[in-house]
Amino acid sequence: QDAITDPVPDGHVPAPATTQIVFETDAGFSFQTDIIRGGFYLRNQTQGTRKWIAATALKPGDSIEIARINPITFRLSKVTA
Repeated sequence: QDAITDPVPDGHVPAPATTQIVFETDAGFSFQTDIIRGGFYLRNQTQGTRKWIAATALKPGDSIEIARINPITFRLSKVTA
């Protein structure tokens, strides 16, 4: 809950949440982010999820796995069949 931003009026950018969550990736890097309330998406997309998608060559039909390591750290991995 602490990693979700406070609500803000439409058209405003929310301040960062009090707690940042960490994603360790299978692409050899990690990133910190919070979750934007209302959209429920990760804020740090350029150096986070988008970078990971490019690094793993993720494509339609691929699966991902998000595993909790501890309360604020997760492992983001591409699952190969």
